[in-house]
Amino acid sequence: MLYFLDEGPKGPQRQTIAQEFCYKALSEGATYFNKSIENELFLQKQISDQTIKKLKTELSDAKEEFKG
Repeated sequence: MLYFLDEGPKGPQRQTIAQEFCYKALSEGATYFNKSIENELFLQKQISDQTIKKLKTELSDAKEEFKG
């Protein structure tokens, strides 16, 4: 932002423009980060749900084998 203020076009609201640009870039970065984390958590939940289902099936089979 300092570079823009020093080297950018001169104008009455250049600091405001620079701040708005920085805020927008920060917001977009945070949104991207949040979406990435959300996708990763969704995948991890799917994997854990599949693992739980598999383990329950194995436990049920083991119980049946033990009884029989």
